[in-house]
Amino acid sequence: MSCIPSLCRCLRGSPLGRIKTPAMWSGRRPAPRRARPSRWPSPGRPATEDEKRLLPRLLTNAQQQHEVLQASDTRVLETDVENIDALVMRYQNEFRHAEEAMKKRKNAESAIYNQYDYDADQRFQLWRTERDEMRKRLHIHPIDEFMDRPMLAIVSLLRINTTIGMLYALGRTAYLYRTMDKMYAKLNGVSLGKIAFNELTTNVAKGGCISVVGAFGIVFGDAVGRCLTLFYTQQVSVPERTWWHVWCSGSFAGLCMGATLSAFEYKTLTRWGMVMLTGGISVPLSLASCYAGYCVYRPFVQNREHVLYDTYWRPWQQRRLNPGGPPTMRGRYM
Repeated sequence: MSCIPSLCRCLRGSPLGRIKTPAMWSGRRPAPRRARPSRWPSPGRPATEDEKRLLPRLLTNAQQQHEVLQASDTRVLETDVENIDALVMRYQNEFRHAEEAMKKRKNAESAIYNQYDYDADQRFQLWRTERDEMRKRLHIHPIDEFMDRPMLAIVSLLRINTTIGMLYALGRTAYLYRTMDKMYAKLNGVSLGKIAFNELTTNVAKGGCISVVGAFGIVFGDAVGRCLTLFYTQQVSVPERTWWHVWCSGSFAGLCMGATLSAFEYKTLTRWGMVMLTGGISVPLSLASCYAGYCVYRPFVQNREHVLYDTYWRPWQQRRLNPGGPPTMRGRYM
């Protein structure tokens, strides 16, 4: 029995030292452990200067955080939102980035020529990358999108025709101002500004109307080409787009735009003049569309191994709805 006290003394510093010794069996209690004094103030006592240095908002290293957690102080889990210094210390990088972004946005909005920066927009860059990848895998030519998306055709034709109308208006303004009688202009209050305003508004509006009619002619020409293919093949199905569909679309677009311009100028043109104006617009556009269809679009279509706009396999989370295209493909997942 004399070896038991020595064994207990050896195990006193280990977890096994918590077992009862013969002294405990005899009824004697061990001396209580001294409580570690806490450096944190009680709820009813204000914090001292030393204690304020270790408040949660000023914890700067892991050792202080460990001391706070060891002291079981729950204030480390709360953020002092009423202290400006604490917020600045905690979110100084976020504040700096936000201030720089607000300054750049303010400078961009206050500029005279304010244009959106698409190159810096990551979402736009990602969308353009996915669009180019989809076009490459499906072998979609820009002519297909131009024919299947009327809004794209309208915007493109508006840019072209309104520019032509504006240049024509400037030339006509210079011609009228140079050839008019200055005395007549002075007596009737005719000035260069009034002539330019009248010619610009009139010709730009004419260019816009011609663009809308031309976009309708593209869609109508594509439909006529498909109907001709249907009558030729005697098959009730959606025919594949070939080079003569492009030719029909361009020809009908030129015919519609030439007829619209002739209708606008019917007061100053004779019957043969209207015919010549319509033919002068429709024939070059028909030849250009024939070249684009046979020499550009036909070799591109020959490399296509599937139906136009036919979807290829990929995970469902990468698919998206097709907002454009023909009625047979619009609204389907691509």
